[in-house]
Amino acid sequence: MLIVVANQATTAKRRVFFQLVNATDGFTSELGEAGGQPQISIDGAGWADAGIGVLVAIGEGRYYAELTQATCAVGTEIETRYKSVNTREAQGTSVRVVAYDPDSATTLGLSRLDEINDLLTQRLDANVSSAAPASTALSTSVWTSARAALLDRIAGLLHDNVYVDTIVATNGPATSARVRIYDSAANAATHGATGLLYTYTMSATYTGAVLTSYSLVRA
Repeated sequence: MLIVVANQATTAKRRVFFQLVNATDGFTSELGEAGGQPQISIDGAGWADAGIGVLVAIGEGRYYAELTQATCAVGTEIETRYKSVNTREAQGTSVRVVAYDPDSATTLGLSRLDEINDLLTQRLDANVSSAAPASTALSTSVWTSARAALLDRIAGLLHDNVYVDTIVATNGPATSARVRIYDSAANAATHGATGLLYTYTMSATYTGAVLTSYSLVRA
């Protein structure tokens, strides 16, 4: 399935593909279908020519056609097909149109994810108010060092700049370990006293192979 952001402006990212074979034997590649008109169904509606361009040959019976930008702005689920007198019925790429951008490596084009990323990577502290524009400044009564520290712990418990050692495991899963959270990847790599923010003790018990209790306690 192809995932496309709604109203995708890049033509190449709206391409759907077809493998066309001979109508008689069912396996010989059909090489003369360039310019043929595929069809689409939007959200389960009937098949229609509108909303998709004609076939472009790639080679060896493989073709693509491009959905229109307007089609991607409207549909949430798009199915594609092609059939001519020379070919067997060919189901093309299925398409789902979504609100996020699957090509955005950091935020998927979603503002909320961007805000969370800022919080976790910048390690905001009580001085955030002076760094923010006046219209959006946060007072220290709202944003405190304690809350900044809480974000550090959340990031660490999500395995951001963490080092785990003193692991106890006797012929099975670990039953205890020390988990240390650092202020940077470099300090986590050396895992000494420098940059150490928090230390946790992990404890787990099992009945056979089944985990029955688990705790992670901050020192």
